[in-house]
Amino acid sequence: MDYDWKDTFHYTQRERRGIFILATILVILLFVRSYVWIEQPSPTDFSSFKKEILEFEKSNNPSTFEDTISGRQLFNFNPNIATKKELVQLGIQTNIADRIIKYRTKGGTFRKKQDLKKIYGLSEELFEIVSPYIKIPSVKSSRPKPTKFKKSKTTLRPFRFDPNLVSSKELVTMGLSSKTAQQIVNYRNKGGRFYKKEDFKKIYSINQEQYQQLEAFILIKAPAKRPSNKTKFTPKPYVRTPPKKVDVNKDREEDWQLLKGIGPYYAKKIVEFREKLGGFSSIEQVGSTYNLPDSVFQKIQLHLIYSPIFRSISINTISPDSLSQHPFINNRQAKAIVNYRGNHGPFTNEEAIAKVKVLSREQLALLKPYLRYE
Repeated sequence: MDYDWKDTFHYTQRERRGIFILATILVILLFVRSYVWIEQPSPTDFSSFKKEILEFEKSNNPSTFEDTISGRQLFNFNPNIATKKELVQLGIQTNIADRIIKYRTKGGTFRKKQDLKKIYGLSEELFEIVSPYIKIPSVKSSRPKPTKFKKSKTTLRPFRFDPNLVSSKELVTMGLSSKTAQQIVNYRNKGGRFYKKEDFKKIYSINQEQYQQLEAFILIKAPAKRPSNKTKFTPKPYVRTPPKKVDVNKDREEDWQLLKGIGPYYAKKIVEFREKLGGFSSIEQVGSTYNLPDSVFQKIQLHLIYSPIFRSISINTISPDSLSQHPFINNRQAKAIVNYRGNHGPFTNEEAIAKVKVLSREQLALLKPYLRYE
């Protein structure tokens, strides 16, 4: 029997139908596989972008970058009283912390969290980090609430009495409280007199119900007559005591308290600020004391006298640590000044210090009275 190669590629109708069905199944499987296993897009990686931001911030603030990123300690704080050290521990840059302290020194107050955004240079990112830890106590109104006297629930047991002579014990026997009885006695001891029944209403704690129960029993046997206008009365001459004069750089806390509006708290704040400065360079500088209201300073200003500062700064010999203790210079500025002095020699005048370019014109003006060039 001869072999014909065409028989190899010849299929019966049943075989062709099977091949068609198999091919259809394969196509369906390929389509389903590509649909089910389609590759999902991977999330965008921002790590390199964040790294570049950190490098940029580090290059712009090389002296404070480590303070704000590493070693951060988050805790509750009140920006109105937090120290510079506490602010830096929170991750706030030293120059921003100095601005916060300076803002408070000039009388600024943070009344709500968002007020911290007023500080120039405080980034939105840093504010969001420390915002949950800002705790500013709410200031409630100190206005006293009017006292409401409740109606007497007990019936008084009055008897005839002269309010100018009755004792506190007898008043209590009538059913009045010991407090009310003492108020009546104090009123008489201070020169008060009851000239008619209605005068008994002057007693603050006697309410209308109590007065109605007592009215019929009030008997003023020998009412004292009111002083007549014709009565000769020679008043003692009034001698006006001159107000106390306070030396801003010499007097103690006790002397400051003699001024109207200055109590122990403000007196202590003023003296502490003066000691840190080395003395006030002018009377007006007293008004920069932390938390001292301008209205209070305006009242006492006329009663202040000035004497020279008692401690100055030898700018050519002082160490960085000592220099940074002055309220107008921070640690970074002190180091920069001393380093510049070591590289360029002693300072001879204010213009020489200005070349360091770490102090603003305002700071130079504030420091000028305290600097010595020896």
